[in-house]
Amino acid sequence: MEQVKNQADEARQEGKKPISIIGMKPLLFAVFTLIVLVSMLLGALPEGLTGAFAVCIALAAILDFIGEHLPIVRSFLGGGAFVCIFGSSALVYFHLIPKVTVDAITKFTLSPTNFLDYGIVVLIAGSLLGVDRNTLKSAIVRYMPCVIACQVGAIAMVSLLSLIVGYDIKEAIFFVALPVLGGGIGAGAIPMSKIVGEAWSTDTSTLLAQMVPSIALANAFAIIGGGLMNRLGKAKPSWSGDGKLIANSKLKVSEDKMPKRTDDFGKLGIGLFTSVVLMCIGSIINHFVPIIHAFAWMIIICCIVKIAAILPTYIEEACYQWSQLFIKNFSKIILVILGISQIKLDEVFAAVTPVRLVLILGAVVAGCVFAMIVGKLIGFYPIEAGITTGLCSTDMGGTGDIAILGAARRLELLPYSAISTRIGGAVILILSGFLARLLM
Repeated sequence: MEQVKNQADEARQEGKKPISIIGMKPLLFAVFTLIVLVSMLLGALPEGLTGAFAVCIALAAILDFIGEHLPIVRSFLGGGAFVCIFGSSALVYFHLIPKVTVDAITKFTLSPTNFLDYGIVVLIAGSLLGVDRNTLKSAIVRYMPCVIACQVGAIAMVSLLSLIVGYDIKEAIFFVALPVLGGGIGAGAIPMSKIVGEAWSTDTSTLLAQMVPSIALANAFAIIGGGLMNRLGKAKPSWSGDGKLIANSKLKVSEDKMPKRTDDFGKLGIGLFTSVVLMCIGSIINHFVPIIHAFAWMIIICCIVKIAAILPTYIEEACYQWSQLFIKNFSKIILVILGISQIKLDEVFAAVTPVRLVLILGAVVAGCVFAMIVGKLIGFYPIEAGITTGLCSTDMGGTGDIAILGAARRLELLPYSAISTRIGGAVILILSGFLARLLM
């Protein structure tokens, strides 16, 4: 409860802070952005990485600011992340960004630099090596079976509903169930689209346009579900641990103990190098066992390395710190790049149908219910199990976890929700590779 109180105090303090955009005073940011826009409109934007970054940073800052200050969007749709990806796509759709700029960003994103792949590598390494070792061990032993039960239940429900309404079961699994359970967009939908795209020889952007709306809508349903679960806990006190997952158990999950910042820039370099080396190991194994994607192999390797304590603590910390630096400065930029280069609004509009909404809602509800049932059987409080292993498995990642737990008034469960998002999402990525080849 102390964590909840501290976060509330921080929120009040933030409300008193002067308005800033990416840490800059609005006037100064406006001047910088105006320079970038003039350069873009005049066709004088620097070529390559420089010009692409200039536009994407400016757009990411503006769209993120808008998303975090729109009440409904902030509360139910993922806030800045949602606006960054769909707002930037809308700018392209309505031809508000010059085609030459769109082409430059797309080229920078896809080849030869492939910035999105690099972002995925950083996020995977940092998120898994940044989990407390005891937390990861405990997750595999007891918590993960509940997460997997949630995933099986959600996939089964989506499959069943697709048969009832006459929807293609293959599309239901790959465009609804798996993306919803994949842990968000950056470490979920993006690598999943590449994994499936390679197996099917299909354009990644087409797959992403189908996956992302499902994730955003599931995130909204899950946040609403968090509030409803809180009410259910009050109506059924015996089902609720009031923020405590396990009663009378020695199983404890501690919060991640990795430092949130560092002034040691050399350590950041170690994190960068280690992250790409881990990906190289995944690629080597993928060369001999291609049925499992290189990203999935990297996830497996990271889990083994973390649990077995193969790497020194300072290297684990370096990977975590590098990922935090990347998340802080590049995560919203990646979403803007994604929206500009790969998300086509006409395909998104076509994907959001009444039937699709039913399937998405079914995935969220089934995941929560199965988590409650299995959680009860293995000694968890049903309400807390439904929230952490159910709802937090069907959201948009870390931001979705916080939103759901905030709505449920159970922010102290954040370490558990991180397992659902990080490790559970990794399981889904591995599964997507198998199913993509099986059902191709």
